[in-house]
Amino acid sequence: ILILGSGGMGKSTLMKHLFLSVFRTSQLIPIFFELKDVNGDSGNLLDCLYRSVFNLGFTLEKQYFFKSLEYGKFIVFLDGFDEVENSKKQNIGKEIIEFSDRYQNNMLVVSSRESSEFRSWSKFKELDIKALKLQQAIQIINKLEYSKPTIKKFTTDLEEKLFEANLSFASNPLLLTIMFMTYNSYAEIPDKQHEFYEAAFEV
Repeated sequence: ILILGSGGMGKSTLMKHLFLSVFRTSQLIPIFFELKDVNGDSGNLLDCLYRSVFNLGFTLEKQYFFKSLEYGKFIVFLDGFDEVENSKKQNIGKEIIEFSDRYQNNMLVVSSRESSEFRSWSKFKELDIKALKLQQAIQIINKLEYSKPTIKKFTTDLEEKLFEANLSFASNPLLLTIMFMTYNSYAEIPDKQHEFYEAAFEV
């Protein structure tokens, strides 16, 4: 599975949620790996995967780790393909495809921003993270640990005008949170977009 979404849409949060859910719902062994870690590593993807689980106390010898992959005991979460350096991206993409072919009894989930490189990933099913709707945005704001009166006022303003007027911000979980923090600091969201962006940047 390939999970795609723009910055701030919650790809990594979703990947971590799925990783933790495996413990409660499956007999598979989950591995979570941030692909940006290959940037400073000279090894291939499999070596990096093994080293990451070994450092967390999974002391199975490398040869037996690779053998266990053949039996399909794992679900592997590879987070942030878009964070791989351009000089390594083609090779890492090739290794991910080879991994899915060689160890096809395992489950593999990769997250990334959109990229033309995925045209060749024919075996992967693409899932796009959709933008927030108004009620989903309100649910997120209600979970923040801020004063309830401020949250109430902000969500009311969201419903009345702010959500539609600032759709690109309000429909993105990360940017929505920055928007709320701006509102919390300034007691309003400036009507002029350049003033809002400036205030948000300062926050």
